[in-house]
Amino acid sequence: MRFRDRLDESDLSVTDVRMDEPIRYARGDPVETWAFRALLLDARPAVDPLVADATPESAAYRALSQDELADDDHLLREVFGLLVLAHYRTEPDDLGRLLDAPNLECRALTHEGHVVSVALLAREGGLDRETRRAMYEGARVKGNMLPDVFTSQLRDEDAAVPVGYRVMRIATHHAVRSSGLGSRLLSEIRAEKADGSEAVDYLGVGYGATPELLSFWDDNGYSTVHLSTTRNDTSGEYSALMLAPLTPAGRRLHDRHADWFLDRLPGVLSDPLRDADPDVVRAAVRACDAAPPLELTDREWRVVVGRRSVRGCTPPPRTPSERWRAAR
Repeated sequence: MRFRDRLDESDLSVTDVRMDEPIRYARGDPVETWAFRALLLDARPAVDPLVADATPESAAYRALSQDELADDDHLLREVFGLLVLAHYRTEPDDLGRLLDAPNLECRALTHEGHVVSVALLAREGGLDRETRRAMYEGARVKGNMLPDVFTSQLRDEDAAVPVGYRVMRIATHHAVRSSGLGSRLLSEIRAEKADGSEAVDYLGVGYGATPELLSFWDDNGYSTVHLSTTRNDTSGEYSALMLAPLTPAGRRLHDRHADWFLDRLPGVLSDPLRDADPDVVRAAVRACDAAPPLELTDREWRVVVGRRSVRGCTPPPRTPSERWRAAR
């Protein structure tokens, strides 16, 4: 499913092969029928004609509680069906998390009662000192992916103090993709979480980085703060972590990790990220809301100016303004 869109857009001749004969049960076995219904393995989003006219302006923003999803089988099937078709990693356990996880929230856009875009949000951070110390020393704290990476891998002991919401999944109905619905949904989520009714310091996301996805999240106000140095086993991509700060505490978390990202990037590009797609690296840097320091040491100034002086046979500049003009 991950690469089918690319195949459809390519010049390759694609042959679809379908297997209809079951290999675990006899055809029509009631046990398999029960399993499919119980785990929503047959869930599907709304049929195309029902949502084909949906636009960012016509869609309605909704917060879908776990009780509401559990009580409305049709709504649950549209939400989960959209996630199943849009994400290659959706599995039956995700249904349990959607209905039971204490830190998970669901937001959606609907058109005439049908779900056209959906996002799953995980509340992270706000951890006590003892838990933060254990995480810093290597303990895994479930449901805190971003604070875990910042704390245990990037050695930021205070990263789990701010409270954030990570966009775990976001999916838009295939009939209305690339029409702005995903961006509208993210905009509504940001406005909701920034309204002050709940202490939320930042929004975040982590995913297998591609130039297109980095551009999408950048356009929606998220900034690169980390690019993993190992490929994800499932996607085969290097993972990007991005933040959208909402409060001064969230801004401080973002700023220090954005600065650290740019500071360590030259070193990792020559070793663990040496095979990274250059377009991914460029997009990640472009989406980073920070600027690397441009100051040069006295020795570096002497090297730069000395080389120009040798080539041009001009005396080396002495004042800072002269050195700046010479470097330019």
